[in-house]
Amino acid sequence: MPVATAMPRLELEPVIERMRREAGAGCECSPDGVLWRLCIWGWFPPEWCGNLSLHCYAARLSVLAAEARRVRTSLWAGVFLLEPSPCGASPRAHDFVHMARHRPTGVAKPVAISIEDLRVEPGASGAARIHVGGPDRIGFLATVLDRMAFCSLYPHELSVRTTPDGRAEDRFLVQGVGGAPPTPAALEALERRLRG
Repeated sequence: MPVATAMPRLELEPVIERMRREAGAGCECSPDGVLWRLCIWGWFPPEWCGNLSLHCYAARLSVLAAEARRVRTSLWAGVFLLEPSPCGASPRAHDFVHMARHRPTGVAKPVAISIEDLRVEPGASGAARIHVGGPDRIGFLATVLDRMAFCSLYPHELSVRTTPDGRAEDRFLVQGVGGAPPTPAALEALERRLRG
């Protein structure tokens, strides 16, 4: 969805620091100009960003941008910029931690997404860089994450953007099971699944 104002900067480090100070999971959602800034931290399953994006769609909240990083095994910190629909509830009304931890029921997501730009770059640091771009649709992020998980690849860092012209531009740093370097076979399988 186009936004008339400049996109605010996402800053992940303060959320990571807060996560280290506080026990358990938590979140804070506050206004940021015409948008809302969601800071979220704690234990989440690998598919948590996809879960959260589908819940946000059901709650009439558009995710315009996100940055997230796994700090330790299953411990994540993230910042999301949300644009609420005029007919939706206030973003403060939602339990974002629950939304991240549980797959929504009854929320349709596309069976097929259109990938127009795909780059898979094996990295020397034990992780591969993946860039996925295409027309943004409901469930775009959830579908990409599902296909990664099917290939036993899991992000430990991600950056998600919806451009003003409605394109998803998503970047991931992925590893294999248990933080192992991704195998060439897994990366090839992911490329086939995303292109197919």
